[in-house]
Formats: sequence, structure tokens, C-alpha cells
Amino acid sequence: MAPKAKGKAKGKAKAGYAAEPQPEEPVETAAELAAKAEARRLWQVRKDASKFVATQLEALRGVPGGLIEAAKERAKKTGPCDWLVVAMEFHEKKLVKLEKRFADKKLDGLDQEFKDGIEAFVAQFTPGSVETFQQDTLKVYQEVWDMIPPEEGEGYTRPAETKASNAVLAELKDWSDGSEKGITQFVTKMKSQAASGGVQETGLIRIGGLFGEAERGATWPGLTAAALMPAISDGMKAHLDDAMVQRAGCAALRGLAKADGQLSPLCDSGGPELVVAAIVRHYKVVSVVMTATASVREMAEKAGKSTPEHAAIIAAGPVDPLLKVMTHHAWDQTLCGQVRVVLPFLIAD
Repeated sequence: MAPKAKGKAKGKAKAGYAAEPQPEEPVETAAELAAKAEARRLWQVRKDASKFVATQLEALRGVPGGLIEAAKERAKKTGPCDWLVVAMEFHEKKLVKLEKRFADKKLDGLDQEFKDGIEAFVAQFTPGSVETFQQDTLKVYQEVWDMIPPEEGEGYTRPAETKASNAVLAELKDWSDGSEKGITQFVTKMKSQAASGGVQETGLIRIGGLFGEAERGATWPGLTAAALMPAISDGMKAHLDDAMVQRAGCAALRGLAKADGQLSPLCDSGGPELVVAAIVRHYKVVSVVMTATASVREMAEKAGKSTPEHAAIIAAGPVDPLLKVMTHHAWDQTLCGQVRVVLPFLIAD
């Protein structure tokens, strides 16, 4: 008998049976491939943006040799240069928050225009040049931060206009009737779209325009505090977060303050408080505080010292908010100059 073969293969398929099929690798769909590619792209974009932010922060606050440190050393040696330190720290604080948003994956990329602006700000200086840098040559590039979307829960977005509000907006924009009846109709139309920021802004701008026409000789008997203050007050109070409504409201109040005989009822109706509220809420917005400052100055100059109107303006509390404006906008010579001019008018005898 022949010996049995050694090392006989195990698991050999029996005759007549096919090999057991192996599981196939899943095939990714086009949508899945695209999603992966987008994830890789976002990762790279965030990485590049984070690197850019870190580089700018290093330039501003790197120790030793950072620009902020150099500005503070200059202050110790040659005297205050708050305008320079404040401008640098403004960007530093913003960049720190931006860095965290990228780390938390809450922001995707940076516009090239934004990066160009930040680089241009930093490029104005070297640690050696900071000691001799002059305020009148400083460019702050504050506006580039308007390109960065606000964080969730921050900022304000005006709701979209409706067909009805757009119709009223168009009417108010070209309003040309400053008679008593005409202004009554104007105010009624503003109130009919009280929830529309666009209508309120347009109406307030047109009020300022009508006062301008009155100064140039137009006869508009309807332009009185009694007729207009309810609309101005309601519009500004209902849209306190809307910077452009506040700016337009301050301009309208300035026009009303300039009109003969209207300052006293303006003050009685809370006009100074409206301007102060606009400054407090929007002290960072140059266009708002510039217009508000002009409005406060007009009221104070018109009132004169030791009058009930002057007392009402001071009681509204404009001084501290205006000082805060000067601190925040220390590099803005034009704005700070306007605030310095108005402050003496706000001192009680």
C-alpha cells in the first residue's frame, strides 16, 4: 500500500463548489469624493490663514523686538504716544480673536484685500522707526476689519426689505413737501413701516435734507419739533442696533437744533438722550460718532451756557461717551479734534 502524502493542503474547495466570494471594497460616490476634497481644501485654507495671523501677531507683539513693545518704550523715553500704542493694540486684539476662530474652525479663510490691509499697517513700521514715527503719517487701516464676518451672536444685519417697505422707501427718498400737511403725511408713512430699518434711515436722511433746503431759502413750515420728534425718536429707539439709522437720526436732530425756536422742544422731547444713546451703542463707528458729535455741538452752541436747554444737554451725559470715543479713536485726528472742540461747550458754569 502506498504511503499517505504528507502536508496535504487544507481548506481546498471541494469538487463542484465555487470559492467563497470576498467582500468588495466600497466604491465612493462622486458626492463623497467631492466632500473629501472640500474638507482638504478648507483644512489648507484655515492653515494658511492661521499662519498669516500668527505672523502678523509676531510682528506686533514678538518679544523682544515687537512693535507694541517698541511703542511702549518710546512712551517711556519721549513721552506719551497713545495714538500709536492704541492703533497697534487695536489690531493685536482683533488678530488674537481671529486666531481663536480659526483654531475653533469657526471661520474659513481670509480675503486677500484684508491681508493686504493688515500687512500694509504693519509694514509702516520697523522696531527702529517706531521711535520717530509721526502721528500725521499713521494709517490705521481699521476699515479692513469690516471684511471679517461677525461672530455668532455679534454684529447686526438689517432685515431684508419687503415690497411694501420698498414702496414707502422710494416715496420718502424724494419727498418734497415741507408744508404742515406734507410733513404730517411724511411722518405717517415713516410710522407705517416702523419695523423697516431702510425706511427709517431714508426718512431721517430726508428730514436732514429738508432742513438743508430750508437753510438755503425754502419755506417749509412743517419742519417743527412737535411734528418731527415723534418720528425721529421712534425710529432711533426702535433701531438702536442699526448704525446707519442712528447716524441719520443724529443728522436729523442736528438740522432740527439749528432751526429757529426748535431747540427747546427738541430737548423737552429727549433729543440729547437719543444722541448720547447712539454714541454709547456705536462709539466704534466713525460715521456715527462724527455725526453725533456735530449734533451735540450744534445743540450746545445754540443753547448757550446757563440755560435750561444747556442743562438738559449736560444731564443727558454726553461727556463720558465722548471721552471714550477719543480713547478708542486716538489715532483719528479729525474725529478727536471735533470732540475736543465740543467738550468745552459741555461744561456747566
